[in-house]
Amino acid sequence: MTAAAVIRTANQLRANEGKPVVLEGLAVDVVGRACVHLDRNDAIVPVADLARWDPDLLGSAVRARGVLSRHAKVNDPTTGIS
Repeated sequence: MTAAAVIRTANQLRANEGKPVVLEGLAVDVVGRACVHLDRNDAIVPVADLARWDPDLLGSAVRARGVLSRHAKVNDPTTGIS
């Protein structure tokens, strides 16, 4: 079994789509959705099954595990965030 790729920058997202990954970045909320803000302001990636981060985690370094998907099962039609 291969280890999950650790994603810290946007240029790693496309090559790892559909694969298990670990996102490393800062915990942020964007339009009411829990997201991981990747290094160097490259990208903000929503966490599909997490509505909001615990307020104590906001702005802190976090790791989110899962399968990276451009079209997650949860998609906000107004913002396009999935």
